[in-house]
Amino acid sequence: MIFEDVKEVIVSSVSGKITVEEHKEDFVEVNYTIEGECDVEIKQEGEKLIIKEKPKRKKILGIINKDLKGKADITVRVPESVSVTASTVNGTVLIEGAKARKITSVNGSIVLKEARVSEVSTVNGGVSGSIALAEDLKVSAVNGSIGLDIEDIEGDGIVSTVNGSVRIRMSDLCDVTVIATAVNGRIHVDDFEDGEFKLKISTVNGSVVVERF
Repeated sequence: MIFEDVKEVIVSSVSGKITVEEHKEDFVEVNYTIEGECDVEIKQEGEKLIIKEKPKRKKILGIINKDLKGKADITVRVPESVSVTASTVNGTVLIEGAKARKITSVNGSIVLKEARVSEVSTVNGGVSGSIALAEDLKVSAVNGSIGLDIEDIEGDGIVSTVNGSVRIRMSDLCDVTVIATAVNGRIHVDDFEDGEFKLKISTVNGSVVVERF
């Protein structure tokens, strides 16, 4: 399905995988595959496109709603100018090349491939991959590790987890001062001092490693 004149995409799922890719066209393309009892709702409100995975439910004794087993894997292809917000409960999120303003997961991993991101968070899952441009970066996890390669940074940033290690690699384009803390773990930080921006990296139970590549 093709949607024109879109500036913002909001996509959410319960159990299915969300994949967001950048392409060279000037429209947004949406495809999905359904497994089991599930629907996908898509609606365009002006310049905003909203995509929702909606597992079907049935009533028990006419009172209690029970979710039926089903999921939809959703793929969204967007132009460079379109900003994406993606959220999932029990699925995974993959952002490849696209601009993602906010990515959230409860029980699932988040994978970035040359993405442009600002806010990334998960409760039970890890965050991994590569960032082409981090803008006012906020990355957080509760029970999961964080491993990222960052090509460029604009603005201050915070990367934190509670139960997990953090490994960040940054290019020479990243003009940052790194402030790292680990309550129960080791810290290794390459020479990141006197940078234009500050990047705070922390964990409670795990190690912190920050290197250049």
